Amino acid sequence: MSRGAILTIAAILVVAAGVWWWLLRPVPPGTREMEAAVATRLAGPAPRAGAGHGIERRRAWAMVRRFYKEHGGHAAWTDIDGPKPVAFEAVRLLLDSDRDGLDPTAYGAADLLAALRTTRPWWNELAIRAESLAALDVRITTAMCRCAYDLRNGRFPRGALDPDWGARPDSLGLATTLSAAASRHRLQAVFDTLPPPHPFYHALRELLAAHRAYAAAGGWPLVPDGPTLARGARGPRVAALRHRLAITGDLKGTADRDVYDAELQRAVLGFQARCGLSLTGSVGSATLAALNVPVSERIHQIELTLERMRWLPRHLPEPYILVNIPAYHLDVVNDGRDSLSMNVVVGQPKSPTPVFTDVVTYLVLNPQWTLPKRILVEEVLPAFKHDPDYFTKHELHVFFTHERVPREVPPDSVDWRTTQTDSFPFIVRQDAGPENPLGRIKFMCPNEYDVYLHDTNGRIHFRSASRDLSHGCVRVAEPESLAEYVLRGTPQASRDSVVSLLEGGAWRQIGLKRPIPVHIVYWTAWADSVGAPQFRGDLYGIDQRMAEALRGGTVGEFVLNPKVVWGDSAAAAEAALTPLPPSKPGIFGRR
Repeated sequence: MSRGAILTIAAILVVAAGVWWWLLRPVPPGTREMEAAVATRLAGPAPRAGAGHGIERRRAWAMVRRFYKEHGGHAAWTDIDGPKPVAFEAVRLLLDSDRDGLDPTAYGAADLLAALRTTRPWWNELAIRAESLAALDVRITTAMCRCAYDLRNGRFPRGALDPDWGARPDSLGLATTLSAAASRHRLQAVFDTLPPPHPFYHALRELLAAHRAYAAAGGWPLVPDGPTLARGARGPRVAALRHRLAITGDLKGTADRDVYDAELQRAVLGFQARCGLSLTGSVGSATLAALNVPVSERIHQIELTLERMRWLPRHLPEPYILVNIPAYHLDVVNDGRDSLSMNVVVGQPKSPTPVFTDVVTYLVLNPQWTLPKRILVEEVLPAFKHDPDYFTKHELHVFFTHERVPREVPPDSVDWRTTQTDSFPFIVRQDAGPENPLGRIKFMCPNEYDVYLHDTNGRIHFRSASRDLSHGCVRVAEPESLAEYVLRGTPQASRDSVVSLLEGGAWRQIGLKRPIPVHIVYWTAWADSVGAPQFRGDLYGIDQRMAEALRGGTVGEFVLNPKVVWGDSAAAAEAALTPLPPSKPGIFGRR
């Protein structure tokens, strides 16, 4: 017999021996009954109780099935004698999910802990014990899969968010990781890796803990209503103000006085800065309202902002531009710190700036502006209706586009009533210059919303505390500084070069050597560079819509950037387009 044949026979004998050992191996009592009970549970439909909306329920159940497949069909948290120590560790992690702004009750954490503490499997016969413990095991796995997914990706469906915020989450891979962690007792280590790695997330999580400590200590007192409090005032309202600001650390000095002195004025100024209020140093109605926001509401703001931070990509290549809409602020982040900061103007609530991510790829100097139909109908045409010279005064030109080369036409030759139709063959364009609302620089990040960063001819608005004034685009306060930063590595990188090109007045497009990501976010709470809490109002009602969706179990219906209704109303649009008695049929605005 050849050597190869001998080796083959030997290999067969080894495999056969292994199979024989596997079949005859000693199996702990109840193991097969537990496996059968788990398999029966997994063969059924996804449980409805506590599993959220339909999409979430199906995803969680797919994760559970993958978990047990990787676990060899065995129970993970229990055996026939009852819960394992790892089951208590798992439930502890569910209870601790509130430190990330999640709700442990959504995962049934308290009920699971009670079930673990009251389980008495030895009271029942083997089959009943196995069925009861398998049910508990699957409940724990379902809760762990849901919590892990929410920590990693957020609770809202990815289809409702910006598609550029990352690839579709790999929920089955996460289930595999959890299964391995349960076997190796590494649950805590795995859960520590699930939240976003970004410093701003972890800083805000610390603020959540601090504000929960305020709540546990009774929160802060209300400052009674009354006339404006300013330096020199005295009385019990001033004493209440001092106490209020001392609790949150805004007032560093003596709290038990009733005089509005320079020390208290500095504390009020600091509080106003933290809440984005006008820096008056006195307590009027707006400052009083911010002071009296209860700690529970501040906690809720932090929780909702943590949720939105979980939507961002886990990897944020630097440098990147971060625009926070409620803060009316832009930062360029590099090496983990703010390299450039400036105020911005964002969209009005009726024409909000969308929350999205994209990449600035090139700049346009001395840009022309092609008017969106919405602005044309709601603002320009009503003005033109009452002033036939409106187009000329504002350097607006009308072009017929259904020719190889667009041809300029007189504005009073157009039937403006057809503007809203898809076949409308005209565009309105404004030349570069002092009338152009794009200013002299446009930062191009092509996106589905047609929203960009740009200069403006209305620079006075940057002085206001509230700067929700645009039609959706982001107007930047220091466009030359931003241009100099993003043009680094190009021949036009210096400030003098940028200014020289701008002064020339000619249209110019400049590509970036390195495109820079821009993340337009909606954070109503965050920690600043020194860890101090910052709060802003819910400008577009996103906090409110998210809270309602979470409370009502309708997160599957949530849309982050709902389509803006075209025009304030059908009646308003119709009124804007109704012609005056024309000299030609269908044409209005003629002299």
